[in-house]
Amino acid sequence: MINSLSAKPAVAFAIAAAFVSLNPDVSKAATILPVTIDFEESTDYDSNFKEPANAANDGISWISPGATPGNGRLSVGSGLVATAVFDTSATGGAGGAGGSGGGDVNNDLLNFTASATLRTNALSSSSQVGFFVRLDSNESNGYLALASLDTSSGIRFRLFSASSASAPTTGTNIFDNESTRGAGGDIAANTNYRYQFTAQGNVFTFKLLSADGTTTLREDIFTDTTNGGAGYKVTAGQLGLRMLNDSATPGSATVVDNFSVQAVPEPTAIGAAAVGGLFLMRRHRTLADFR
Repeated sequence: MINSLSAKPAVAFAIAAAFVSLNPDVSKAATILPVTIDFEESTDYDSNFKEPANAANDGISWISPGATPGNGRLSVGSGLVATAVFDTSATGGAGGAGGSGGGDVNNDLLNFTASATLRTNALSSSSQVGFFVRLDSNESNGYLALASLDTSSGIRFRLFSASSASAPTTGTNIFDNESTRGAGGDIAANTNYRYQFTAQGNVFTFKLLSADGTTTLREDIFTDTTNGGAGYKVTAGQLGLRMLNDSATPGSATVVDNFSVQAVPEPTAIGAAAVGGLFLMRRHRTLADFR
């Protein structure tokens, strides 16, 4: 796509300008996207995430890569549930325990894709990784998109509204499906997968990908039609993590690595930019005909 646009620089510039003007979330956001965090050092977690102070939050543990480069990760042990809020101004963290405070500077996320590598050594409905989306300044009143590695045949995707990372509570379940769409194949314990969730207006896309992100193993799309069709919440907010691990398997763990966030445009902006681009290309062609 870049190569084809470079052949017509004037058109490419016009399309880009239309895209930016129609996407204030992309052009004016305080959070500079894309963001990728590989958790190779304890400060990757301490300086970019804060853990809500709540007795029900068991805490996420940072695991050192040790002698294996690329093996730094986040984990929760058997029977534990933990949450953390993405905050690049996080303070008070040490040794991979996560920040204890911060300025909530990443409260401008509206339309984006969040993804992370996940792994569990026990297939169970309690082996979960989730993204909190559009949380308010109290780290509440947002969505929670959960992925559960239930069985070898499927993965369970769920979406909750009125969710809280600080309480922490899942909220009201508005979508629940054991997904079988996609390339298929058995889901296995002790295997890395890529969980990807996209929030775009009131449309939400869940994907379980191969570890390298090239193959879609499971996929679901849900449109939230509550609140007069607009969805529960279509305003910018904070992003968070929720991790839960199976309590029936002693010594088991749910693991997250390679956290990533990238912006996506609003659906209306895509259509408007495309129409504008076609108009300019047609005008360019017409002017050329008269030369």
